[in-house]
Amino acid sequence: GISCSDVGSYKEQAMPACTTSFNASIQPYTDVIRVNRLISDRYMTLTDQTNFANILDDIRDVVNAPTVAVSKEIFERGKNAYDANGTVLTLASLSINAASRMGGNKYFDAIQSTLGLVPALSNNNSMAPDFAYKIISDVFSELTDTYGDTSDDAMAG
Repeated sequence: GISCSDVGSYKEQAMPACTTSFNASIQPYTDVIRVNRLISDRYMTLTDQTNFANILDDIRDVVNAPTVAVSKEIFERGKNAYDANGTVLTLASLSINAASRMGGNKYFDAIQSTLGLVPALSNNNSMAPDFAYKIISDVFSELTDTYGDTSDDAMAG
């Protein structure tokens, strides 16, 4: 929450100083979720941001994985993120299911139809709804083919 000291005071002290302190239990939205891992407990959301935070944790873990195989495993099978039903939410599934989630979005449709011209990314209908999945899978393959299953430090030389 925001305290009176965060805001400051009125010009020329025209109003008395604020003495109200923040108390989450008396706020109008009792189901508000704090996202303290992302923004140091300074922001309150009206929707549950846990899944988003956990997806960011998976991205962090993919980037910081000790080997290509571990990174690919986290991408494909997930590690931190779950949906509301407790089912694992994977980074791979976000791309594989993108067409059903984002179909009709003009930017998504433009990208998938443009990338659908690339044979390696397109489906039989010249669309590429899972282009991100295919691109990232190719990156994992290239890394493994070029460097083997080594750490990123070893790949960097």
